Amino acid sequence: MIAGLLIMADRGCRVLQRQFDRWWIPRDNRRLATRTISIGQLNVAIDRAINWFAVLPGLEFGTITLLKPELDAGMEPKLAFVNHFLGCYASRFDNPELRLFDVKYKTGAEEHRNKQRIGSNHAINDVMFACVNATSETKMGPLFDQLRALEDRGMYGTTHIIWGALVLRHIGAASKADTESLIQRATPVMIARQEWDRCCDHFAERILFLQWTGQHEKIDPAWIHRLLEGQREDGGWQRHPTLLPARSIQHTTALALAVLIIMRAHIRDGFDGGFWAGDPA
Repeated sequence: MIAGLLIMADRGCRVLQRQFDRWWIPRDNRRLATRTISIGQLNVAIDRAINWFAVLPGLEFGTITLLKPELDAGMEPKLAFVNHFLGCYASRFDNPELRLFDVKYKTGAEEHRNKQRIGSNHAINDVMFACVNATSETKMGPLFDQLRALEDRGMYGTTHIIWGALVLRHIGAASKADTESLIQRATPVMIARQEWDRCCDHFAERILFLQWTGQHEKIDPAWIHRLLEGQREDGGWQRHPTLLPARSIQHTTALALAVLIIMRAHIRDGFDGGFWAGDPA
């Protein structure tokens, strides 16, 4: 009973905090934006996050998806462990999303019959699976309608409109021209929510999708400072702000780590490109 009351109190506090944040965060962001983002700061945070992953027995598939592009682009060689865990994952599981790394991958094929089949566990994932299973023969109209229907005012639905567009582009099912309208429609909605949000899982995700779509100019430096300040003592990031005891989790930590690695490449090397823009084969 006490635990239930604490959870209810925490939820109530977060509702009140969000109302306050609509006024406070934009003002505080203006203060944070005047600070310099140094390569040294980024290096320290990146190394701490990589050390957090070093003690884990395995990686979630989402973590692999978030970190492999930065490894493949040569942005952080210390992420080499990602390839090892991708191989381990692919040897045990039949996941349609493995097509992200091999466009010829076919879930349900005879070669995967002894592997555990991975299915969707959320309505958003239903649409993502439809995207990753698409081909150049797939009718894009109905699929684009499904993506647009995910819109949820800057939360996970909005970010996954962009992710779905990138997936379709990456596997060659749809062109950049066809998917750009989805990205450009979702981007301002995503930014509007970002401007008054605290460091959390979807906060980091919004920044990463701006980076993955090459929209670095739309990233407020204050957001990077919030991400740096949100890193926990163990080197990871927790999912959401809370009054209750919390721990660092893989997904949020992978999001934040990917953002910081790309930001470092942007500042140090002038990187302004995107990811998931072409055929992986």
